[in-house]
Amino acid sequence: MSERYKTGVLGAGLGIAINILLLVIKGLAGYLANSQAMLADAFHSGADIFASAAVIVGMNVGKKPADKEHPYGHGKAETVASKIIALVIIFGGLNIGLSSLRSIYQGIDVAPGGLALWAAAISIMIKEITFRYTSFLGKKVDCKVLLANAWDHRSDVFSSLAALVGIGGARMGDWLGYSQFLYLDPLAGVVVSILIVKLGISIAGEATYELMDASANSEILEDIKEKVCFVPGVKEVHDVRARFAGPYILVDLRIGVKCELTVKEGHDITKEVKKRLMESRNDILEVIVHVNPCEIET
Repeated sequence: MSERYKTGVLGAGLGIAINILLLVIKGLAGYLANSQAMLADAFHSGADIFASAAVIVGMNVGKKPADKEHPYGHGKAETVASKIIALVIIFGGLNIGLSSLRSIYQGIDVAPGGLALWAAAISIMIKEITFRYTSFLGKKVDCKVLLANAWDHRSDVFSSLAALVGIGGARMGDWLGYSQFLYLDPLAGVVVSILIVKLGISIAGEATYELMDASANSEILEDIKEKVCFVPGVKEVHDVRARFAGPYILVDLRIGVKCELTVKEGHDITKEVKKRLMESRNDILEVIVHVNPCEIET
């Protein structure tokens, strides 16, 4: 079992455990303290359990080797998992917004209890620590789906922070005798929903970009081209293309060699090109090299 897989499962498993704990804490606090913002925040934590589970499933499928039906491996399963997480985030955000708007429409008569304040503060602290640790793990093993899961945790920080402000404002307004302040609790939920939906759209856009076989960035392409140029026998390098398949890169390029070389000599050069690229970057899964005759000696 690779370190990358173990690290990803560790991060996602931690997220599941923490979200179950927060779901119980925030759900009970929201119900007992009569806080719409906290109940909506609890729903978000519940949705995050599903998101963390998607990380484990995506990494489990993505680590499978290539087979007849999937000659380029299963790496894009992680990208699919990232998109699922994004949809969970968007759905959670929309639910928070609708729930909050419903409360505003129905009217607010009682300020939320102090228990909801404590639940929001605890959630902010736990989720920020979880975000930082999961983000660290994701960067350590270069795992995009785990990084998406980390930002899902950060969206919970935003959610609980807005809930904290809304609940605190509503309670203060009730204490001062300003009934209008009671609406700060559900209004905080609306603000939270906008922030969360925006985050989810950003993650979904990145995953969609990759699923459509978009090109790797120019730095990666230049790095590949530079390494190929130093392979003995290669006179030209052009049409370098690379795309992501989950955590891996698929490379397709053309090289120019001397016209008088035999087929075997040209083949040996392509083998060396592939070998050097695979050894230089551990994220390259496959290299396809096309050989063309080079009329101009360089």
